[in-house]
Amino acid sequence: MKTRAMSCILAGLLFAQVAAAAPINIVSDTTWRSTGTLTSGWQNLGFDDSAWGFSTVAMIGGAPYPYAPGSFIPGTTAQHMWDGTYPTWPQTAYFRKSFDLPGAPLPSQALIRLDDGFELYLNGTLIDQHPGIQPGLGYVRAVDLTGYLQPGANVFAIKAWDMSGGWRSVLFDAHIDAVPAPGALVLGVFGAGTVRWLRRRRWV
Repeated sequence: MKTRAMSCILAGLLFAQVAAAAPINIVSDTTWRSTGTLTSGWQNLGFDDSAWGFSTVAMIGGAPYPYAPGSFIPGTTAQHMWDGTYPTWPQTAYFRKSFDLPGAPLPSQALIRLDDGFELYLNGTLIDQHPGIQPGLGYVRAVDLTGYLQPGANVFAIKAWDMSGGWRSVLFDAHIDAVPAPGALVLGVFGAGTVRWLRRRRWV
């Protein structure tokens, strides 16, 4: 009986090990921290951005950005954003978005479009950049995040700049998958009572 039960448990664990956690989507919106002032270390994971303001939906002269986000990234929930902490929007703005991964990251990517140029950092490492001379209005860059994400705390940081004094916009959409931590895997498959039973027998 014990052997049969153990076989069922191992089968369940094997199934759980290949199951990914629910995808995490990080999109440009009004929850990003933002500023128009350059501060040393602003792109690093441990930087304190609590004194920064929050981004705002990109507008000019009270009018929203003239092209819908979905016209660049179909199906996205992202918004065009820019720094909104100054009476006059700065031509260069800095953005940060912190998030946590529940376990080991799987291959993931981000889509980014800027009006005009940008530098994209992940956990302090520059992973993509563009000077701002885009090849076309709908130009979107795909950025591979593999190798830069980590379990636990992470942060995206973007430096964005406008070159013409007109429209200014950051459009960002990252789709991230991760394997849950081992404890979460077991709990999700068997429930808390079963996990306690397994631990009493030192099987997990």
